[in-house]
Amino acid sequence: MKKYLLRGRVRRVALGLLVACLGAALNGYAQVARYGFTQSTRPYVPLTGGTVLATAVAGTPPGYASLSGTVHPLANGTIPFSFAFNGGTYTGGFVASGGYLTLGPVPPFQRFTRPVGLSSSYYDVDHPLSTAFGNDFEGVIAALAGDTWGNPVAGSLGEIRYQTLGVAPNRVFVVQWARMRVYGSGSGLLNYQVRLYETSNNIEFAYGSCQTDQAITVQVGLRGSTPNDFTNRTSIWAASTAGALNTDALPVGPTAVPASGLVYAFTPPAPLPCAVPFSLSAAVAGTQARLSWRALAPNPGPYTLVYGPAGFDPALGGLGTQTVAGTTATVTGLTPTTNYDFYVTQLCGGAAGTSPPSNLPGRFRTTILNDEVV
Repeated sequence: MKKYLLRGRVRRVALGLLVACLGAALNGYAQVARYGFTQSTRPYVPLTGGTVLATAVAGTPPGYASLSGTVHPLANGTIPFSFAFNGGTYTGGFVASGGYLTLGPVPPFQRFTRPVGLSSSYYDVDHPLSTAFGNDFEGVIAALAGDTWGNPVAGSLGEIRYQTLGVAPNRVFVVQWARMRVYGSGSGLLNYQVRLYETSNNIEFAYGSCQTDQAITVQVGLRGSTPNDFTNRTSIWAASTAGALNTDALPVGPTAVPASGLVYAFTPPAPLPCAVPFSLSAAVAGTQARLSWRALAPNPGPYTLVYGPAGFDPALGGLGTQTVAGTTATVTGLTPTTNYDFYVTQLCGGAAGTSPPSNLPGRFRTTILNDEVV
């Protein structure tokens, strides 16, 4: 008579797909880089109503009083609809006097404490599409991001305002920069808008009368939470091309300004398909198993798994199912020394829907734990 004593033996069986280029994919899809772009013209219509966020103080030199480098909060709910951008939804953010918005609860940059008054305690940067900010904000929408400030001449003061146009579900939230100047310029004003569209989640940059006697470069485009996820424009305003680097820019100068009526439009990408879970594996301890798997971003579950005897058809059901939020689940009460398969489906919801079951089953065999086999 032979006795085989299995003392707390845990056997791990790793099965699944081998994905050659997995490393980059697991860091998440570049959502902003996938936005579409079109360029057109239509008459520029300035805002005259709505809410004034800030106005330059007459007679002041470039500085916080003249809207140089200031950042102004849009409290949650200011955007009266949920605007979808880069996988999130937003009703608030921050407006930088330097020609861009940031989305989410964290302001774009904090350099030093500024006086209380027109400005906040936050200071913007000139090139937000390529700058690695000190704070973890969630996105940038840059219509004319550069070293600009508000005109301090009485009767024509620089101003930032916002207004919601239209009725649900086709409202447009508009932020407008009026009578801004290139830093160091002696004449010329810049007028432009960012327009956020309800339902379609399209983004437009609309340009009005723009003139300056000073030459600079400005960043125009979108970025996600890191400078590596971007889409921007370069070359010339009338025939812009997609930038290859996040530092690419457009010129602003005496002979290089956007024509009044120019519109740049960015459209969100189609939803990525719901990713099929892969790399199914099991850590077996007696008659229970801790099952795990992986799935590509940006779809983080939840997941439904079904398990059954080796070779079972998941379409016909198995011995049991579980729906879990993460990428692990524990199954108990299994039969000793028995082969099992399991499949996992991701439930993305929304337009992405539900993934097919994992292409290959996870397979494992139960054991006898702390027991004798005679």
